[in-house]
Amino acid sequence: MKQEHEILFTPMQIGKVEIKNRFILCPMEGTSIVEWLYECRFNEGAHDFYIERAKDGVGLMIPGMTPLRSMMGYKWLWKNPKVFKPVKPLMDEIHSCGSKVFFQLGAGWGRSFTIAKEMTKLLDNKVVSTIMKPYMNMETLMLAPDEGAPNVWIPKYKSRAITVKEIRALVDAYA
Repeated sequence: MKQEHEILFTPMQIGKVEIKNRFILCPMEGTSIVEWLYECRFNEGAHDFYIERAKDGVGLMIPGMTPLRSMMGYKWLWKNPKVFKPVKPLMDEIHSCGSKVFFQLGAGWGRSFTIAKEMTKLLDNKVVSTIMKPYMNMETLMLAPDEGAPNVWIPKYKSRAITVKEIRALVDAYA
């Protein structure tokens, strides 16, 4: 091995956590350990993916974002602590390989909410979007500091300004 690459195999410190090397699996869509579409629940399909990476020697893995509440039905993660019970054995197995996992928590989707083409057809239909509101309310998902801020991906969709009450609920959810 070239001397210039040796640094990749040396430990590093992040806060009080020592990472065994500098190989990091960055977050990607579809790699969440906790699913969030319909409800917050353990993603059983993630198990083998992360164990393979740990066995291959990845020092740190950062799964896809874990939102504080589900996209459909708006169920709060903190109100469903049982979701983490099946996560513990996975973490133990990953740690037995010497790897670490950092979860990233997110407040939601806001202006950067990725709107699939199929979803735009639903959103553009006033009847369907009204019927869907209890299950998937874009006004709840697309929040921003300013009223009318455009969606990053499809600017014709505008965000609603987040309220003080919603900010407080998010602060509580992070806590």
